[in-house]
Amino acid sequence: MGRLGFENGDLNIASSQQDYDIRLKGNDGGSVITALHLDMSDNGKATFSGGIVSTQPNAFGACSFNDADLSDVGTIFADQYLGDADTNTGIVLNGSDVMTLHTAGTERLRIAADGKVAIGQTDAGNAKLVINGSVGAGSDTAVLDFDGYGTYGADSSQSINFRMGRTGQATDQGAQIRSIFQGGGATAGQTAIGFEFRTVSENTVATSVRFSGTSRRIQFNSDEIPHSNNPVTQAPIVIGPSTSNAITSGLTNSTVLLNRSGELYAVDSSHNNTQITPHNWGLISSGPSEELAWTYYSQRPNPSNSEQIQTINVDMAKVVRKVEDLVGEKLIYTENSDKDGHTFQTIISDIQTTLTNLTTRIEALEG
Repeated sequence: MGRLGFENGDLNIASSQQDYDIRLKGNDGGSVITALHLDMSDNGKATFSGGIVSTQPNAFGACSFNDADLSDVGTIFADQYLGDADTNTGIVLNGSDVMTLHTAGTERLRIAADGKVAIGQTDAGNAKLVINGSVGAGSDTAVLDFDGYGTYGADSSQSINFRMGRTGQATDQGAQIRSIFQGGGATAGQTAIGFEFRTVSENTVATSVRFSGTSRRIQFNSDEIPHSNNPVTQAPIVIGPSTSNAITSGLTNSTVLLNRSGELYAVDSSHNNTQITPHNWGLISSGPSEELAWTYYSQRPNPSNSEQIQTINVDMAKVVRKVEDLVGEKLIYTENSDKDGHTFQTIISDIQTTLTNLTTRIEALEG
């Protein structure tokens, strides 16, 4: 049974039977309804058939909803959810399925009906996340700041992952922009932080570009670190090897730098593949003509047959030595080489001298 009574000035409604519920019923348009159901077998769980409607902005500021499950217990209807002691900070439901977060009476974050989020502005139409990062001339505004002190060491990283929803993709197979902690000490001046751009191809993740904090190094498709004798080389650009041969098509106005088998090639828009590092002896069977000899090496598609590659290979040191011998002038200067004391011929001068002597003799005979 139940009872209705007063206790210490309070109005009490009680059910004396174990696990018997209390229901508050009424008549809504001729139909009997249960406006409130208190489930005594579930610790007094309350179900309101029409929800809770408040006309006061801060009516629920001091409420606590333990183990709330809105799909089970219903909906709390209100336009704003604000704090009792801070009535200009909280969540506001603006209608049209839009929710906003306010602090100090100003909107800071908006979730649009389509799930897009805007921070610092009201228009979230351009992307899934839009952040207002207003800047002034010559100034920088930190829009995102990844921070966190803790246990870290060399090669610790923070990353932004792009997965593109690939079917069967493993959790570690996202393309990434990574910030790498490359080592440091107790002060900022001893710390090095770099960046990596990691790409995915056929389920393989590879670092395509690395901007190293140590030595200000840029590495393309390479993990190799150049040294100048003992110290690490400062500010180099390191290009890893390509698995391709000569470039034969695809360029109109662009040029290419390409590492082929450890040699650097420059390719122009006409697809001339010219080796910049001058040590290719591919067509010169005798090899280098001297210790520090260098070559000119270039390839291109045959204009009359694009499937065929034309190649030219010249021992430039040998060419210049021949010119030295012809003109009688030193043109190649070396250091710490067996050619430092190289002597050249004076072929043209010798011919000129011989011709002069011959002319003199002919004139003497004619006289």
